[in-house]
Amino acid sequence: GYPSPIKDTLYAGGKGTMGTILQAQIPIEFAAVNITPQNADQYLYHIVQNDQTEIVPWQKPTNFVTTKNGKYQYAYLGKFEPGKEKYLSVEVYNINNYKERSECSVDWRKIKNFSFKDVYVQYTMKKDPTIYTTYLNSLLAHKFQPFIETVDLNDYRLRMGDSLVSMTLWNNYEAPYAYKVEVRKDNRKIFMDVNKGEIKIPYNVWNTPGKYTVIIAPRLPTRYWAGQKPNQNGRDVVLNQYATSFSFTVLPPLHQKFSFSRTQLIAFLIGLNILIFLIWWYFRQKAKLKIVQANFQKEKNVLELSSLRNQLNPHFIFNAITSIQNLILKNDNTSANTYLTNLGKITRNLLDNSHQEWVSIESEMQLLTEYLEIEQLRFGFQFEVKKEDDLDKEIEIPAMLLQPMVENAVKHGISSKKELGKVDIHFKRNSKDICIEIIDNGGNVQNFTNPNGYGINLVKKRIELINQANKEKTIEISFKSDSSNTIACITLHQWI
Repeated sequence: GYPSPIKDTLYAGGKGTMGTILQAQIPIEFAAVNITPQNADQYLYHIVQNDQTEIVPWQKPTNFVTTKNGKYQYAYLGKFEPGKEKYLSVEVYNINNYKERSECSVDWRKIKNFSFKDVYVQYTMKKDPTIYTTYLNSLLAHKFQPFIETVDLNDYRLRMGDSLVSMTLWNNYEAPYAYKVEVRKDNRKIFMDVNKGEIKIPYNVWNTPGKYTVIIAPRLPTRYWAGQKPNQNGRDVVLNQYATSFSFTVLPPLHQKFSFSRTQLIAFLIGLNILIFLIWWYFRQKAKLKIVQANFQKEKNVLELSSLRNQLNPHFIFNAITSIQNLILKNDNTSANTYLTNLGKITRNLLDNSHQEWVSIESEMQLLTEYLEIEQLRFGFQFEVKKEDDLDKEIEIPAMLLQPMVENAVKHGISSKKELGKVDIHFKRNSKDICIEIIDNGGNVQNFTNPNGYGINLVKKRIELINQANKEKTIEISFKSDSSNTIACITLHQWI
């Protein structure tokens, strides 16, 4: 807006916006300098009077003003006449990005001092956490509450007590600006705050006997208040000419509580500190012991996992050599040679990853593909290894976790079906879980649940140890079959 520079000020608005207080009854004009004819379709604005009446409904800016040098144009939102009890608010926002919004207020009302509509005290009752309220500026209050001693409205009195919580001063005028609050006792400032409308003073500010005075004055953050000098931070102005005050007296309690002597208090504090230290030492030692035990169990699990993984590699090599031997006995030297070459690739990968407990999904898929390719030479089955697009291929899973189960599906599931056999391995995402399905059309789930199956038993033992080491990310394995398919499902919970 463009207010007159005579006796005007900026204040912090009630909605966190900036506004202008006008001390002269002059018209105001609103403009939005960031809105041009080129971007006007992206903005809406409206103007509200006294937070009640919308005098300009929501609409797009249509009027524009050109600067004197003719270089720029900006939106002109209108000119508005003053009123003694009138204030206006203009709101503008970007319809494509609501974060880009602004609000400005103009207030023609005179600045008013804080008037004490009500003064009340909050308190609690024994064994009742509820906070109750009673009015200090009431002649009847002292008849119902023993801590209220006011019998003359020119002399407010109350007595100290453990049940007291706070004192609240209520303004009868909802001002758009804040007030500076000072509480003084015997001409010494002991508390200062800035608040609006309702001012709450905690009991710890006035919990000693004496005469207290609360001084309240309007406070405006501004650089443009005519006739006033800003304070040292260059922003706030306190209008002391509008200051009002409220006084009250705090009386000592009627019955003083029993108090310890100095020697008793020191002895009690020393004993309490010793007790606290002993309790702290006991729990600290207990926590240390738990940490040692947990680390020992973790190291034990790691060693067992490593041992199991090292057993899987010879198991795989032994089975592969057996397959090569079978091909040689059949005089299928070409397939045996190809099998041996592919086995060399797999063995190289196993050696490269021999010290890695975890491998990426991509690496595990590559290992399974290479293994199925060499077994395909022998049995002639079909296979597919695939991953859903929304599953990150770099996520790590336990190394050699799936190969024994895939091998079991080939050797005991589809080997007899030859070209009619099929193995599918699917990597899927289910929320934060990873689901891996090994499907073969052998239709015999006993191949997976056979207690004498060496490779499957190693996999189950590894899963058990992994779950013990990590309670938050666990692995679950299940089997099912129908008339045509056998499915082994490995679920890695909370793995994503």
